[in-house]
Amino acid sequence: MKENSAISVKDITVAYDTKPVVWNAHVDFNKGRLTAIVGPNGAGKSTLVKTVMGLIEPISGEVQVLDNNDLSRIAYVPQSGSVDWDFPATVSDIVLMGRYGKLGWFKRPSKKDKEIASQMIDKVGLSDFKHRQIQQLSGGQQQRVFLARALAQEAEIYILDEPLKGVDIRTEKVLMELLREIVNDGGTVIAVHHDLNSVPEYFDDVVFVNVRIVASGSVEEIFTDENIKKTYDGKRRV
Repeated sequence: MKENSAISVKDITVAYDTKPVVWNAHVDFNKGRLTAIVGPNGAGKSTLVKTVMGLIEPISGEVQVLDNNDLSRIAYVPQSGSVDWDFPATVSDIVLMGRYGKLGWFKRPSKKDKEIASQMIDKVGLSDFKHRQIQQLSGGQQQRVFLARALAQEAEIYILDEPLKGVDIRTEKVLMELLREIVNDGGTVIAVHHDLNSVPEYFDDVVFVNVRIVASGSVEEIFTDENIKKTYDGKRRV
């Protein structure tokens, strides 16, 4: 594992039934960087991050997280479409869940835990919605709630699966400013991203995926028309 790597993916292969979804993937995600994972629909982007999180078992290969493979050092924000928004919980309830990994067995959240959760709700601009049921929020507000929950974990690495999907431009700007703040404070952010046009504006590094890793590195060097064509089979252009 390279010294500056937050996560090192080594020769990962994942298949559903007998069809490979991610094939022989090898990539390093660097510490202190905001990295986009991009590629066409069905390219294995979400599968890759779920494998990193230990939610999917690969056929072969391994994942190294920091220096000790402690997944509690990662905060994960899933796709909004995979969340049961009818679950009867308030904004405060959901964000406080981010503290549960810090609690011992059978312990209740402390005053400090509740204060941290409240601070994160304020940070994402939802102070007036603390007691609102999550199903009563807009899509953009729901995304902010789950980012606040991740922030409450006080993790070192944040992995987000399509955090900007379905949000308006104002919410997009707010979310990306928050993610940039995490990186500026020494954290690492990895996001599955769907909009190629905004990659140069928002991200430091980019990983092109289409079952295989097509290319990875700094946006300045890797975000080229050639790599976009390779990844999207010539069907997509910026």
